[in-house]
Amino acid sequence: MLIGETNLPAKKEYLDYIQGSWKEIQQGYERMLEDWKKEMDTADTYYAPGAPLYPAVIEGLLYSLTDDAGHARRSRDALLSYAEFPDKLPDRMRRMPKHAKGIYPVTPPFGGMTLFLRAYEFIKDSECLSEEDRKTLEQIVANTAEIYFPFPEWGPHNRASKSGISLTYAAKMFPNHPQAPKWGKLGKLFMDGSWGHWSLEDTGMYCLIWLADLLICADVTGDSSVFESPMLKYYFDYFKNLFCPLGMIPDYGDSVWGSAWDLCMVTLEKGAAAYRDPYMKYTADRIFRQARETHKFSPYAIFGYLWADDSVEPKAPSWGSREVIDEVIGKKIVFRSGWDENATYMLLNYMDEGDIGWYYKEHLRNTLVVTAEKMHHGHADENSIVALIKNGSFLLHDSGYREGLPNGAYRSDVYHNRIVVRPGKPSNQSLFDFIRNIGIYQPVNTRRVHFKVFKDVDVSRTEVTDVGNGYHWNRVVTYLKGLEAFLIHDGVKMLRAGEFTVGNLLWTQQIHEAGSNHFDTSIDLIGQVGAWGNPRITLEERKRRAWPNKTGERLLIYFHPGRGKTVGTSEAMRCYLPEKCVHESCSRNFEAGDYVSFTTLLWPHKGQESSDKLLGSIESMKVEKYPRADAIRLKLPTGSVSICVKHDLSIGLVRPEMRPAYTYEAGRIQYGEIETDAAYAYAKLSGHVLDYAFIDGMKLFFGSREVFDSDKPSVYDLSHRPDLGREGTFKTDREHWEFELKTKWDSWEDTVQI
Repeated sequence: MLIGETNLPAKKEYLDYIQGSWKEIQQGYERMLEDWKKEMDTADTYYAPGAPLYPAVIEGLLYSLTDDAGHARRSRDALLSYAEFPDKLPDRMRRMPKHAKGIYPVTPPFGGMTLFLRAYEFIKDSECLSEEDRKTLEQIVANTAEIYFPFPEWGPHNRASKSGISLTYAAKMFPNHPQAPKWGKLGKLFMDGSWGHWSLEDTGMYCLIWLADLLICADVTGDSSVFESPMLKYYFDYFKNLFCPLGMIPDYGDSVWGSAWDLCMVTLEKGAAAYRDPYMKYTADRIFRQARETHKFSPYAIFGYLWADDSVEPKAPSWGSREVIDEVIGKKIVFRSGWDENATYMLLNYMDEGDIGWYYKEHLRNTLVVTAEKMHHGHADENSIVALIKNGSFLLHDSGYREGLPNGAYRSDVYHNRIVVRPGKPSNQSLFDFIRNIGIYQPVNTRRVHFKVFKDVDVSRTEVTDVGNGYHWNRVVTYLKGLEAFLIHDGVKMLRAGEFTVGNLLWTQQIHEAGSNHFDTSIDLIGQVGAWGNPRITLEERKRRAWPNKTGERLLIYFHPGRGKTVGTSEAMRCYLPEKCVHESCSRNFEAGDYVSFTTLLWPHKGQESSDKLLGSIESMKVEKYPRADAIRLKLPTGSVSICVKHDLSIGLVRPEMRPAYTYEAGRIQYGEIETDAAYAYAKLSGHVLDYAFIDGMKLFFGSREVFDSDKPSVYDLSHRPDLGREGTFKTDREHWEFELKTKWDSWEDTVQI
């Protein structure tokens, strides 16, 4: 079949993209090799260059489609060039003791062998390969395979899957090599930990690497059983739902913004084909078109061509905010207004380390320098706002990967958009200098309490328990649809008595305007390159190689004032660039059970749009049991909006010997004109029309008007007390108080006339 003679238009687009990209790469190909030589002049270890993989894979693919021997020869020559690179190394490296036995030809590290073997498979039956050529290529693969045996990493994570697919593929392509059975055996052992199992990775980049290797292994072995695994289907849905308006998944954990775009594209392409999913096809298509427009290319793009199924029509998803995609494995929540490029998008990550894969995590913990990681490749980003995007611009973003090995500072809690608690208080130092630590990960436990989608608001409540630092923290996020703003209610309960500092941190780059409690901010660049591999990198080079964020968009950060709190800023390197942390903090002596409450408004807006009107609309509300509960009101043109949050969910639990253990009277809280026992309440008054919603409550009053009541006592006798009347009056002389045997509703929303 000739190139272009296909009735599959997307496949043809992939092929045109691959051919066009190869023409562009050829123009800088020699420069890529020269850059590698310069790196070797100062490197401590030999590694083969990745550049020849481009012609090897692309020309090999073109040969498989055209039978043109010229493509096969060019692919062959690129593969054979790996036998020559050790001869081009400086004498300095050859004299190193670790290279006393010589430096042997190998493929590039970290996935290089997979691409090398894929290129070889394309041309292995070509007459252009002599027997000597085959032996040379076999020896390069054998040399590389031996590297995996002294340090056999295992478990469901990226490096084990990389090793597994490399060895499995090597055994298939060179079955007559004396070590082939050994390669195949160890390769299967590596892959068994991942085949049909959960990944250890809480990181977009490495989880995609792991997933792509599973899919390639299914191709190589012809074993499609992995597609029957609900775990595998989970990860396709997971990345589909993480997809953001900028045409990629946000970076979280050990990732770099935009990294692994190629693997995200091809895995979603494979998922679309395997599960006939039009939404996966849509996300893969978005990534592909953006890569083509921005002239990005990766050799892995060939799998997009190989795996694309154009009988699956792309379809844009129509859903809004969602959990991604559960409260055990993914532990993330996406708030979104839609799927177009200008949509509002926020990603909240509340993933803790958990018990999934404990055996493998414990092995890694005891083998590698990973003390900074939430196993594996995760950050201390529990309850952190990973990304906030509006109109194609980052307004909040994540902390970055690391500057170099084994440094893991960016993984620390202080570099994330979250609450941070430390024993003690600052003494002649800034808040950031006080709370910053050496970056050792401190385990916590997290949970999702609720997530609800209402007409006017989407709401989540997620919680963190940090026994080591002595606190329990709930974060309630309210997405105000229409206004396209977010209210963040944070309630921190101290688990032991003592002096503590509690900080509410948000990171940015530019502060255009600052007041006593607010900052108007923006982000210019997303750093992508640090000192790893280039310790002498300058700030100018970091900026030159950073991702340019769309300009003209700003984020108003407003900290609602409270007693004993201090608002300020700090500066530090974060995500490879100088950034500014705006923060509100509280330092004092606490008793066990004391609360601190923070209320933060995040309002995305145009740069030319004044924030004065919104700031003028914010009103305090008198809250009866503050800081165990809190509330705020916004007087907007569309109506007066009140958000009420009960931080302490134990309020109202007064009858441990009874069921229900709660009563309305004990649980009710007065928030201005609103009275309710609900854990969360939203009310918007427009004229005489009241729109309301609540979560976990029995009653809601607005002024003197009862707008919701859980009506009659339960028809079921939940008390199982024979001495209790059905209307709630004890029959004995010893107990006299009355109560209703009513139960809470999970949630409700309605519109009423006031």
